[in-house]
Amino acid sequence: MGSFQWLEIAGSTHLSEQGRIALGFSQSQENFNYLDDNGTPFNTSDDQKKERIHNGFRRLSLLPSWQAQTSNSSFKVFSLNSLQWVEVPGATYQPQYFDLTEYHQVSAIKYQRDLSPLVSIQSDLFLRMAVDQLRDSEFASKTQTREYSAHSTNSTWGGQSAVILKAEPVTATFRSSVLVSKLDQSSTSAPARLLEVPFALLVQVPISSRIEIKPACLANWTESDRQNQALRGWSFSPRLGWQMQAENLGRLRGIVGSYFRRPHLTELFGNQKGLSGNVLLNPERAHRVEIGWDWLGNPHWSVTVFGTQAQDLIQYLPSGPNVQRPENIGAASWWGQELSAEFIVSKELSLRPVFASLFSRNESEVVAEKNKILPNRFPWLSRLDTTWEKQKWRLSHRASVFSNSFLDRANLKELAPFQIHDITISRSDRAWGQFALEIQNIFDITVANGIWSGVESLQSVGGIPGYPIAGRRVYFTWTYNI
Repeated sequence: MGSFQWLEIAGSTHLSEQGRIALGFSQSQENFNYLDDNGTPFNTSDDQKKERIHNGFRRLSLLPSWQAQTSNSSFKVFSLNSLQWVEVPGATYQPQYFDLTEYHQVSAIKYQRDLSPLVSIQSDLFLRMAVDQLRDSEFASKTQTREYSAHSTNSTWGGQSAVILKAEPVTATFRSSVLVSKLDQSSTSAPARLLEVPFALLVQVPISSRIEIKPACLANWTESDRQNQALRGWSFSPRLGWQMQAENLGRLRGIVGSYFRRPHLTELFGNQKGLSGNVLLNPERAHRVEIGWDWLGNPHWSVTVFGTQAQDLIQYLPSGPNVQRPENIGAASWWGQELSAEFIVSKELSLRPVFASLFSRNESEVVAEKNKILPNRFPWLSRLDTTWEKQKWRLSHRASVFSNSFLDRANLKELAPFQIHDITISRSDRAWGQFALEIQNIFDITVANGIWSGVESLQSVGGIPGYPIAGRRVYFTWTYNI
């Protein structure tokens, strides 16, 4: 049900022996059809398809870079600049839309030097900035008596340094950074600031010719000018990974550790593209164990078993038309397995099947949510990649099958199984370059049968009302090296 029209042009060239510049332009008119329940989710008789318009964008990017290298050092400077014009649709039941102008920049200076055969250093300075300007569209300005305009600036600057020690057979890396973030929005009286100082230690220690362990620890100190105490203090993430090379081309691997993720500023204070802020968010924390086995013969296959115990997971949940709000789920756990293989059927044909299963449980203290399946997680999914190659031609097909799943924490909205098919045809020619035709979601699957509080109804497979996953998309790419 999508009518996605995409155009992208990109190129790069050397300005000098050390200098290079890349240019890119892309645009899309991403109107699509969606299922409108008319505000009556329990009554399917008045459901109808409608077209969502005003979803287009244009993007212009520029990436100049300069690099110099000697026998024991390297120096690089680059600046990625992107200017984007976006149409932001209004609420589902309103015709107004807005124009959003975005400017993104990532600039950095990177330096690396070998002080000796045993010690090398790295140093980076960078600036990451995003400036958004939201204003009435020409249509909305004519239909409203009051002009609307809003802007925000989200910037992060900082530096990073690292010391790498290579004392054979042990390799150790110590890395430290300073990150200063600032979010300034016209809708708030004062900007929000966040200071982060992360430290990381990574070590590779071969125990024998077949066994290697990889201990690591990440520590992060955070300070905020807001009252949320969850944004202040230390967080730690110790981890231990290992692998053992066995006989007959087999490899046993595993990792155990704890992890954390602090909410970023847009999750706390929102943005102008449909994300509502939540200043009461707590950092995500989890303990994870994973063990796997890889068989490196033909067929090549691997199996991985994992388990996670998490606290305060951040989940984006719909809170209104076109609006999502990040919320902490609370305690949760899940464990599962993934089995993948690669079969070389012939010189031209190969198959890569994948099957994964997941058992999840919401351990929240809320009675309606306790012991329920976590939302937007598939109990099982499978995928089969089929590739045929001969001389200059390559044909690949991917079939993905998703099990039933739930779209909410109380498990009242259930989505039936569905499948997605993608296909790619490409040809390489020395004289003319490479041509590729890619069709994603061939059968244009955007909705599937579902159940809402016991009532059958169609549901978006994307899980967000009014916004299905991308419908059928067709890409044609021509790559030519000058």
